[in-house]
Amino acid sequence: MLQGKIRAIKRWPYLAHVICMLKMRPKEGVERMCVNQGGVVYYNPLMEEEDPDTLGMLIAHEAWHIVRDHFARQKWRDVRRWNLACDLAINDDLGAPFPGVLPAQFGLPRGRAEEWYYDALEDGQETEIHFQWEDGQDPIPPQILKGLQQEVARGVLAGNCPGGLKRWARAVLGEEEPEERLFRMVWAALYGQKSDISYRKPSRRDWGDLILPGWVKEKPTLAVVVDTSGSIEPELLDRFVGIVQRLAQHCDLTIYVGDATLEWKGKDPSKMELIGGGGTNMGAILEKVTEEVALVLTDGETPWGSPRRNTYALIYGHRNPPSWVKAIKVDL
Repeated sequence: MLQGKIRAIKRWPYLAHVICMLKMRPKEGVERMCVNQGGVVYYNPLMEEEDPDTLGMLIAHEAWHIVRDHFARQKWRDVRRWNLACDLAINDDLGAPFPGVLPAQFGLPRGRAEEWYYDALEDGQETEIHFQWEDGQDPIPPQILKGLQQEVARGVLAGNCPGGLKRWARAVLGEEEPEERLFRMVWAALYGQKSDISYRKPSRRDWGDLILPGWVKEKPTLAVVVDTSGSIEPELLDRFVGIVQRLAQHCDLTIYVGDATLEWKGKDPSKMELIGGGGTNMGAILEKVTEEVALVLTDGETPWGSPRRNTYALIYGHRNPPSWVKAIKVDL
């Protein structure tokens, strides 16, 4: 087991403190491993025959049950279904090859939270239990657990970790999500759009019998360009759709969908057709945008065309756009 801990720390150094705290105890009747809320890991004695790499992955898995506070977050949920949801979230972030269940085995997307997986799973879908509830062990004190979570979160953000883990880490540390930062930039541009005067809204100042027009601001207009090229995975398209639906609640939205050419244009997100799957040229689509402010949702594998003002981009990946595009990059 010591070799397993060493392998786990080498591969996931940000978990080092938590892994060192885990108390390893053999116990008959355990399928492989399980952890209790006090940080005690029970394992089947036969697991000592396993190779250190497999043990390292299993130990890291149990450490994440502690760090993500799965015992407290279970609340009213069925323990077996909740356990499976937690396993999907952890194993997805640990990465393959992992000796356990993964979201794809249930037809589910990657990078979602445990609560989301729980709601998406059907009754009867379950796996081996990794939680040891009724053993009388006191939980890790909240202040110690919070310190461990913050330490792990800082390590996650400093390294090359999956996007799901980084979103968890930013939430733990109270940092703003990249999408939220870009939305603030876009809102600033939108609400800087021109105002006008109109008698539909009289001035609030009292001018006696004289009625003067007041200032009015039309609902801000925004163009959203959705990249549907072949490099965009279905999970990322789902995220694009969610962003478009959110934006439509706050502004007069025109949606441009395409890969190397414009394939669909409209204003109703519910009628949006995600046509594409070919090459990529967001520049060709931006040439057709007539709105003052444009937001591009893409992975960045694209030519950008001629410079234009007030162009923003959410880039899911690490590619850099030209300097005239105000972009925020998001880890996948």
